[in-house]
Amino acid sequence: SFSGYTALRALRAFRPLRAVHVLPGVRKQVDTLFKALPKLAELRTDVAAVCADSPAQLQAFAEELDLSVPLFGGMSDALMQRLGLYVSEPRNDQETDHDFPEPAVFVINEQGTVQIVELSNAPFARPDLEMLINGIAFIRENNYPIRGMRSF
Repeated sequence: SFSGYTALRALRAFRPLRAVHVLPGVRKQVDTLFKALPKLAELRTDVAAVCADSPAQLQAFAEELDLSVPLFGGMSDALMQRLGLYVSEPRNDQETDHDFPEPAVFVINEQGTVQIVELSNAPFARPDLEMLINGIAFIRENNYPIRGMRSF
């Protein structure tokens, strides 16, 4: 379970396995993320990938991309809804065989509270990881508060 992530940590919701072949952006972002792992480690930030894929799909995805971060699959519709994720149905059988979340990033602070959230409704809108990493560093160095909490 990824509920144990309580330090300032980034949780990623990736596209499903078959999209790796369809959308080069997935592979590019995973490569960029791997290059950033040493910097994230310096910031005491762990990274985990979260998706709706089955264990078999997740294993194939991990092998395809040689992933070295914890992977959590089988994300339920209820969890995707609770996280506020945009969820898509597959366009065809080659994409995947189940509904899946579009890209999202959650940075969880040391108190277990969401510090940063980035949600997308399309695979083409993904956060700039360098900017995100710089933001995590700024938060740590300046005790920066959670933003966007004003109620209407």
